[in-house]
Amino acid sequence: MFEWWVNHRCAWPENFTIAPFGFASAIPTPGGLTLFAEDQPANVRSLIMALLPALFEDQVDGVPGLRVSRDPRNCTLVLRLAQTATYVTLRGISAAAWKSAVKEWREDLKDGVVHLWETSPTEVTHEERKLMAWFPITTDRERPHWLGSALLRRTHVFTAASWPVNVTGWITGGDLVDRWKYEIEFVPGQRFDHRPLVSLLTDPLVGLPLTPKVACWRGNGEDNSCNVRLIGEGETSNAVQLLLRHTEAEIVADWEARWPHQVGAIRAAW
Repeated sequence: MFEWWVNHRCAWPENFTIAPFGFASAIPTPGGLTLFAEDQPANVRSLIMALLPALFEDQVDGVPGLRVSRDPRNCTLVLRLAQTATYVTLRGISAAAWKSAVKEWREDLKDGVVHLWETSPTEVTHEERKLMAWFPITTDRERPHWLGSALLRRTHVFTAASWPVNVTGWITGGDLVDRWKYEIEFVPGQRFDHRPLVSLLTDPLVGLPLTPKVACWRGNGEDNSCNVRLIGEGETSNAVQLLLRHTEAEIVADWEARWPHQVGAIRAAW
């Protein structure tokens, strides 16, 4: 559940990043997950805004139950789920960069907002507990979370089709299933191929138990797109939809003017 929430909050980044969602890679560890984050100031702030829970009146923003600590051995950032042993380690972000971005974020928040990430590591507020498991209104069955967690653990494979200029993701399944949709955008004229990405995501040994269905459209020149659906068994199964396409040249030019370093690194990657 904790990794699902991290994915849910980070899959639509607030700022432009080189790596998809600002994570260069992910490595599962015994009992947790290590994410290697992009140490750009805008990405650090985006992660803080997405992850750190805050209480606005009676509404929780961020990942409910998340508390921040540091590994005493190497000062690595550790995001923990209060009252559990569950954790996600963030590597690649310096202590100074994180501290500075948190200070700015705290100053930007309005008076009266409760900084839940700074509260007790052993307690979860009532408002957070209501949101954590995301129970549907119509049933007492808990929302499934395994697919969102599995996708977060495979963040690095989103570059397999070719290095994208932008990736955004969001949930589409309502309450009873875990379904995700990702839009993977490429620079006009850049070649991309959905097959390596689909092969990694559905690998029999390390992939997801989903069956791919693919529809590709080839236009003239740069106007190409693919719509890939990865579907589980049953009518109410979990699923992933991947939309691969070229971004409009005007949009890429605007991004390049605003973030020349990031777009330049993406161009160099392919």
